[in-house]
Amino acid sequence: MAEWAARLPEDSISILGHLRCLPDLDAVRNGDTIWLRGHGHPSGALRRVPDLKLYQLDANGVLRRQGERVPFATLPEMKWSALTDFWELELPPTVFSANPPDPCEIRLEASDTVSNPSALVTEPSFLLALADDAPAIRLAAFCFAATNTKKVVLIGDTLPPIPGDRYVCTEMLYVRSGWTWTPHVPTPIIRHGLRADEMVFLSPKIDDPSSEQDVLTDVVSGEGLVQASRESIRITAEKLDWNR
Repeated sequence: MAEWAARLPEDSISILGHLRCLPDLDAVRNGDTIWLRGHGHPSGALRRVPDLKLYQLDANGVLRRQGERVPFATLPEMKWSALTDFWELELPPTVFSANPPDPCEIRLEASDTVSNPSALVTEPSFLLALADDAPAIRLAAFCFAATNTKKVVLIGDTLPPIPGDRYVCTEMLYVRSGWTWTPHVPTPIIRHGLRADEMVFLSPKIDDPSSEQDVLTDVVSGEGLVQASRESIRITAEKLDWNR
C-alpha cells in the first residue's frame, strides 16, 4: 500500500485537532515543523489543511512531491506516535477555593449565534443512499459512527446535504445548531460533570418531549469513528443490519 508524508508549520498545530478522527495517522515534531504520515490515499480533509505540504514516501524514506518522479528529499529518522497521542496535556495550577462550588443544572436555550456545524446525526438509510449516489471524494470528507440509539453520526468540516440534526462542536462538546447552554460555564466543566471522555452530544427536550430531562445527552466513542467510503458504509450496514 502506498505511503505518504506531509509537513506543516508548528504554528498550525491547532488544525490537527480536525484530523483526529482520521484513522492510522502518525505525527512527530521536528524543530519548527510538524510531520504526518499515513497509508493509502490522503483524505480530502487532509488535503484542505492550509500550508500543508504533501509528499509520496517510499520504503527507503525518500520523499517525492505529488505527481513527480524525481526525489525531493529524505525523511529524517524520527520517533513517531499516533496522532491521537501526539499532545501531552498538562493541567494548570488550581485557582479555585478549597470549597467546591454548588452544583447547577445545565439547560439549553435558543442562540442567535451562527456557527458552522461539524456533526450530523441522521438515519442510517440516508447514509446508505448517500453511499450509493455520492462520488468518493465527497464521502472522504467525513467520518461516521453508529450510535446506541440506532442512528449514525457524521463528523467533518464538509457535511453532506441530507436530512438530520446538525451540531456545533466546542472542545468535543457537540450542541444542537441554534442552541447554547446556560449558565455559560466553560466546556471542560460540563464534560467533567458528565464524566465524559468521548464526544458528547447535547440536544433540547423538544427532540423527546416524554423525557424528564431538559437536556438530552448522548456520548459517542471517538474510537468508533470510521473514514467514510462506499465499502466502509456498506460493511457497517451489513454488520448492524441497517437494511433490515
